[in-house]
Amino acid sequence: MRSRLRAIFLPGLALFIIVVGCTSALPEPTQEDITLETLVAGIPLTEQAIASLTPNTATPTLPPTPTETLVPTPTFTLAPTLTPTRPPEDPRWRFGDPDWIHTFDTSDNWYTYESVRAKAIVADGRFYYTVYINDNMTERFLVGPTLGNFYLEVTAQTPPECSGKDRYGILFRAPNPNEGYLFHLSCDGQYRLVTIDPSGVRILSPWTSHSAILPGPNQVNRLGVWANRKVIQIYANGIPMAGLPDETTYIQPGRFGLSVASENTLNFTVIFDNVQLWSIP
Repeated sequence: MRSRLRAIFLPGLALFIIVVGCTSALPEPTQEDITLETLVAGIPLTEQAIASLTPNTATPTLPPTPTETLVPTPTFTLAPTLTPTRPPEDPRWRFGDPDWIHTFDTSDNWYTYESVRAKAIVADGRFYYTVYINDNMTERFLVGPTLGNFYLEVTAQTPPECSGKDRYGILFRAPNPNEGYLFHLSCDGQYRLVTIDPSGVRILSPWTSHSAILPGPNQVNRLGVWANRKVIQIYANGIPMAGLPDETTYIQPGRFGLSVASENTLNFTVIFDNVQLWSIP
């Protein structure tokens, strides 16, 4: 594994990346919510209300709070760091050496945390992102800097248990963790691109199977995003899967980050590595 981390000298950006991170949960639309009319019209899907919990103060002595037993973190057989085969369509052929690389030999510049829902840590030269609960809610966070036009890649390894719409991906052009584009790959070998905002999710490219994605557990996929002004192109393992113009949403520069969510698997843990970034004039 390379141990290389360097600052990006991009116009209008600070010399070093400043971490700005947080997490939030976003409900995923059910299949029943997604109709032809909503896809064509771009109608936002309403965010599921989260019920607030009010402490019980009716009696002076409260019963003990039950202790939640979490599923143990899965044991990984780490994939070796390999030089990937580059297909002719791979943007790396066009852009050459990246402007910035991070291989997680250090946790500098990355947001790590643990909550009742999720955990994000750097260990063994990799970034482990775990969501404890299989409630289909999206965990995500942001790092700096603010990017305009770029090509971004990250390598992800799925855990020993990985099925259905258990998923992982990249949040980008995000002014904050609750807004931006969200690109996911799922364990059943599909991809999706949406925009998110506090009102919900807008589908730009619905869940779609693609042969470029390696499905299932213990697989390594290289996710790529090319954002050039109003055009977004998403990649898996250097193969373009979908490209589309978006004339109205998040065309301004924003930050990027990582995301995980689980439909089926408790303690769903994805290992991220080898983040690379190219700035496009």
